[in-house]
Amino acid sequence: MRTRSLVLLALLPGCDYSADFLFTGPIEGVDDVLVIPAEDGEQYLTPVPITSMADVRANTIYTEVSQSTTARLGGATLEFLGTGESVCVYVDPEAVFWSAAVSPSPSDLGRQYSYPDNPFDDGDIDLSGGLSVFYTGSPDELMGDFVVFYEDELGNEVPIGLEECVGATGGLLDADTSAGKGSAEFCTFSNTQVGVAYTVALTAWSVPLDDDRLSFGVLLAEGPCTDILALAANEFQQAVVNSNETQLRECIIPGESLRPEDAGPHYGFPEGLTWDRFEEVEAAYCRFQNSPRLDAFCVDEAASKADDDLRCSWDVVESDDDRCYCGDINDLPNPGAG
Repeated sequence: MRTRSLVLLALLPGCDYSADFLFTGPIEGVDDVLVIPAEDGEQYLTPVPITSMADVRANTIYTEVSQSTTARLGGATLEFLGTGESVCVYVDPEAVFWSAAVSPSPSDLGRQYSYPDNPFDDGDIDLSGGLSVFYTGSPDELMGDFVVFYEDELGNEVPIGLEECVGATGGLLDADTSAGKGSAEFCTFSNTQVGVAYTVALTAWSVPLDDDRLSFGVLLAEGPCTDILALAANEFQQAVVNSNETQLRECIIPGESLRPEDAGPHYGFPEGLTWDRFEEVEAAYCRFQNSPRLDAFCVDEAASKADDDLRCSWDVVESDDDRCYCGDINDLPNPGAG
């Protein structure tokens, strides 16, 4: 009886546990695993000097990746050669500027959030980097990491993380954690080795639900990331009211939310390719001069949709006309909320 059971089990077809059938199919023109080349098509990008926020705008690379077509995470990679100095990588995925999930502010009026958010247009990228020789991914096919294994005397495989930098979160510039959905991340490769190849892994942890495409801007700059933060704080001090570090980080790379027309890469600010009104909501959040408060922007957005007899659409976006950035109009900020 036992022998018959074993024979029957052997004849059963193998089970597919990959769960790939649950994931979306390929999106035409957008890769789920992307290698970002230099503008001239060469393999290695060159870190650029940044002396003003105009330099950031001119040298940021904008592109998109799609939802992964398998159970593995997708994303993008880029490579550069060490300069002997520090190198900063700064990435900002679309599109969150405020978060209903982390800013609760219940009131007697039933308003649930300090800042209403459209969660369907938010994505997330986790940033890590290290020497290319330790990167475990496969170009254009498979995202990897910088973990290698060795076998100890007992035959156990022991993992060793060989990252040179990991995306920072909060106010901790060297924190070994990710910054959360839609938030900018940055890390510094300190004292890079001249001529040695480094890989930056931009892992797409979460892709927006409205179109299954995650756009983002990434900057590769000379020097430590603290220099860029200090530069931004200096240049924005007249334009940003009550700037804190979280707000400042979100304002450094502008226009990262691209319309699904041309996935890029685009080298420099993609004029005319951002979603309609995206630059307006970004300016409202960053408190650029002559821009409205964020709550005023949300009221205006709701009113303009109503005037045009349009329904504010979040989960499915067919055109600029019905795209909304603010959440439920009933969850607008309380008076005085920053």
